[in-house]
Amino acid sequence: MTVQLEGRTIPLDSLEVRVDSLPSVFPGTTVDELMMIEKPVIIERDERVWTNDDPMFNRIHLMRERGESIDGLIPEILTHHPDAWLLHIECLELVKDEGLKQTLIERLEALRQTSPSRNELIGRAFDLLR
Repeated sequence: MTVQLEGRTIPLDSLEVRVDSLPSVFPGTTVDELMMIEKPVIIERDERVWTNDDPMFNRIHLMRERGESIDGLIPEILTHHPDAWLLHIECLELVKDEGLKQTLIERLEALRQTSPSRNELIGRAFDLLR
């Protein structure tokens, strides 16, 4: 392939371009044809954002590594961290007692009803745990 530049034919493999600026190229529609699509953005904010660095997650992680039962922590978690759905999912994966497991499932089902994003995220977690 070759390029014609100022009356010269330059092979593309040896093309060297030296310019101060290059024009912008937009391969789509012209700007006049673009339309804004208004979509409301809903931002949900929990009272406390949980991450894997939180002390309770670290505590459960250590218990998992040691093979210890987390069943004794479940009442504390349900009482002191009632909206921490990610923490509840982590516990659901590890809990042995069927009664505590059912309590966690019921709490998570209630939390699913609080917002569309929680519904989707908790639903995905349930799918992974099955």
